[in-house]
Amino acid sequence: MLTPAHRISSALPATLGAFLGLLCAVPIAGGALTYTPNVAWLLTLAMVAVSPRSWSPLTAFLIGLLQDVLFATPLGAQALLAVLLFYATSRYAARQQSQRFRVRWLESSLVLVVWHGLLWLLIAAVSHVQVEARHLLVAGAMNALWYPLFYAVVKRLFASHFGVK
Repeated sequence: MLTPAHRISSALPATLGAFLGLLCAVPIAGGALTYTPNVAWLLTLAMVAVSPRSWSPLTAFLIGLLQDVLFATPLGAQALLAVLLFYATSRYAARQQSQRFRVRWLESSLVLVVWHGLLWLLIAAVSHVQVEARHLLVAGAMNALWYPLFYAVVKRLFASHFGVK
């Protein structure tokens, strides 16, 4: 039987993801650029790197689905990509444990840009709406700049509450 403390601690990552997803529903924009982070993908990258057992494909899917609803992308597009991101990064989670942060950040930045390109392809294929690829690639680059903050928060939260190093 699970203790109440264990139930609360296991729900913390998903609750954090849902809270941040709702918080980021208000777009952060300046000029032609958007600075709004893709919470589902950033948390998936950070959680798999810091504590892979605390983040499941279902959690990634649900947070991605929440983002699909909030950002009016085709339903399931970001959710599908969040699950694929979970499986792609969890394969290399053990290798990443000894990586320097700069290398991890560079890999995550490349993945985020590629994932935004995949989102562009999904939007174009499903909704037949032409979104400029440049906007999604810039969004990928902006998310790469958000990654250190998400990683630091997740690492600090899990190091202090769950004993993850």
